[in-house]
Amino acid sequence: VQAALFDPADEVRVAAIRVLFERQDAVPLASALAWLPAGQGHSRALAIRALFELRVPECAPSLAVALVRAPGASPVGDDEAALLKLLVGAGAAEPAGEVIEELLVALADERDPVADRAEELLVLLAPFGTEDVIAELSAGASPYRAAAVLAQIKDTRALKPLMDGLHHRDSRVRAGCAEALGELRDPAAVEALIHARRDPE
Repeated sequence: VQAALFDPADEVRVAAIRVLFERQDAVPLASALAWLPAGQGHSRALAIRALFELRVPECAPSLAVALVRAPGASPVGDDEAALLKLLVGAGAAEPAGEVIEELLVALADERDPVADRAEELLVLLAPFGTEDVIAELSAGASPYRAAAVLAQIKDTRALKPLMDGLHHRDSRVRAGCAEALGELRDPAAVEALIHARRDPE
C-alpha cells in the first residue's frame, strides 16, 4: 500500500491514501507529501485532508521533513503549514521537539529553498521553538538564518543574544541581528545599535 503512494496514476495513489486513512496509518501519509504533486489530481489534497482528520501528533516530524525537503523551490502551502501547526500544538512534547530539531537542521541546509522553508515554518510555529532558535543564533550552524527568523518572530527573549550577535565574526549575522533588533523596537537595544554603526561592513 505504501509503495502505491509512488504510483504515477493519481487513482492508484488516491486508493492507497484511502486504505492508509482507514488503517489510521498517518506517518506514511505525512511522508508522502514530499512527492505527491500539487495541482495534479486529487491525491495530495486527499492526503492533507486525511491527516487533518486523523490528527496524529506523532507524524509531525515526518511531515516537517516532507515539507522542507520537498523537491523544487515552492514555499510551503497554507494547508500544509496549518496542518503542521495543528499537530505541533496538539501533540506531546517529544514529537514537537523533533519537529524543531528537523527544522533547525534544515535551516543550515546549503540549498536555499530548503532553508527558506525551514525559516518559514519556524516563524509559523513560534513561540514554540523560539528558545531553540535563540540557541541556534548563539552556537548553531546557521546563525544568519536564525537571526532572520528572530527578526520575524519579534520575541523579546532574543534581545540579549541579538545584541551579542552584533559582534559576530560573520557580517551577515551582524546585519541580521541589527535588523532583528530594529524589529523588536526595544529601547534597550539603541546603544548597541549606535555602536554597531561603526561596523565598516
